Amino acid sequence: MSSVADTLKQHKDSILRRIGAGWSRADLCIAGEAVTVNQIADVLKCQISEMKIFTETNLSQLGEIANKANTVVLVACTTPENHSRLVAMCGSMGFTYVYDINTFMPAYNHAKLYSDYEKYSKATNGTDFAIDDDNLLLSADWFGTAGDGSTLNNYYVVQDLWGAQKIFEAKPAKHYDIGSRVDYFIAHLLAFKMPTTMIDIRPLETYGTEFLSFVQADATNLDGIEDNSIESISALSSIEHFGLGRYGDPLDPNAHIKAFNNIQRVTQSGGNIYISVPVDTVNKVCFNAHRAYAPQYLIDVFNSCDLIEFSYASDYGLVRDTPLYAVVPSLAGLFHFRKR
Repeated sequence: MSSVADTLKQHKDSILRRIGAGWSRADLCIAGEAVTVNQIADVLKCQISEMKIFTETNLSQLGEIANKANTVVLVACTTPENHSRLVAMCGSMGFTYVYDINTFMPAYNHAKLYSDYEKYSKATNGTDFAIDDDNLLLSADWFGTAGDGSTLNNYYVVQDLWGAQKIFEAKPAKHYDIGSRVDYFIAHLLAFKMPTTMIDIRPLETYGTEFLSFVQADATNLDGIEDNSIESISALSSIEHFGLGRYGDPLDPNAHIKAFNNIQRVTQSGGNIYISVPVDTVNKVCFNAHRAYAPQYLIDVFNSCDLIEFSYASDYGLVRDTPLYAVVPSLAGLFHFRKR
């Protein structure tokens, strides 16, 4: 279960937007363990005028306001058992809006889940498949979208399709990658049988996956890789984290620059470099999550290369060949460099 701080960073804007759009004049109730709900209240109190907090000491009073039409309940518990119990309880009370703070998914259809269970139990009499009551996995996936919840404007989806299509078109004999995601980008490369070597400071079990090799190493210096030896290399949503300690790496304010310079060192003349990092109008560190880069700064760092393409992922999908003066903040600024 993610931390309260991480959840709030992810969902705060969405919470406030919903309150402004559909929950105006609503009472906001935060229900859960005291330390958790007080953290949430502290973050939201400046934007929300009416707020009620329910913890172990006064949780029974939550039911007294259950039928108010505009009441919103955020359920927040650090203990999974308490969390599940409270979500189910709030759903059964008849609140119009009950949200699980860990996923920000509506929980008000718990009644439907249990109703479906009862109906299906009766309907399975005499069939080959009976419900395993010791292994109930109740889910409410009708809230999601096709494709298991991911959307085609998700910045990981956009950047990884961009990178994979680039490499497919270039057809290098072998590709190297630093720290990108296995489930999206690397899987795309393996799908068209691209021999790929991954480098990451964290371990990875490859399970004998074809066309994939893995080296566990600090990619800051790319030790052991010869100068001018690589035809194709990528780092998608990885180097912006270097030196911040988030992934167990040593703290080093210059680690990202060292990595960018060493990528240029090991890439051969005419070789392709694919980089994705957060972009903004100015350079900044969002400690300890990542850095964001002004695009021209990164172009200047890659001073042994020509810029072939700068694009970025947006709420509307991929925005191709963006003029640098038109940059908008994005978690995935997409740079294709070619070494001179």
